[in-house]
Amino acid sequence: MIAALALCLGLPLFAASGLAAGQQKAVTAGEMDADHDGKVSKEEFLKAWKDKKAGEKAFKRLDKDRDGSITSSDLMGQFKGLDKNHDGKVSLDEWSAGWKDKKAAKEAFDRLDKNQDGYLTPDEYKGMWPGIPLLTW
Repeated sequence: MIAALALCLGLPLFAASGLAAGQQKAVTAGEMDADHDGKVSKEEFLKAWKDKKAGEKAFKRLDKDRDGSITSSDLMGQFKGLDKNHDGKVSLDEWSAGWKDKKAAKEAFDRLDKNQDGYLTPDEYKGMWPGIPLLTW
């Protein structure tokens, strides 16, 4: 059930052309945030989805405070969902549990793990808003 933020939520994913079988690609919050205002609007989010209905559903799941945008605050609930053993941090194993492409999972994890201690803390996770994957396929 877990793979990046979108996969950990069991969100419907779309196939990306040009990727080899088994490869995954992630679209980060920073890439989706076209106007660079620190949040991802519904319009920005839906641009990454071929299936707009599925995108609407995914957006609704991620926009926890229902203010019409996805922010780092909305994503902190997702952090808690990734922390399967409830120790207050996310290990690489917890992070990559649902990823098919373990190399891509590790690359994403390593970008977020600023102190390279092998764990993501809430501060690292929230502080890395632009690099947090919102969608993988």
